[in-house]
Amino acid sequence: MVGVNPDPLTLRELIWMADGAWDQTALLRAELRAPWSKKRINAMDLHPFKRRQKKRQRVKPHPDGVKMLTEALCGSHDWARK
Repeated sequence: MVGVNPDPLTLRELIWMADGAWDQTALLRAELRAPWSKKRINAMDLHPFKRRQKKRQRVKPHPDGVKMLTEALCGSHDWARK
């Protein structure tokens, strides 16, 4: 992908090179698209691996969740009070 012999390099170095190649590709795509676009294009919006993720909605835990889980896994929790 980068055009380099991978034999003497570590996996970490190869990943750095691949990330750099994708960063450069995204930047070039943004620059080439800019003259025809009415608004400014962020290069990271065109990056295939660093696209912004939608925020997930947080789920509130049940107030008696630990008690319910303990009863489900251990039966009644009367044995812990002895």
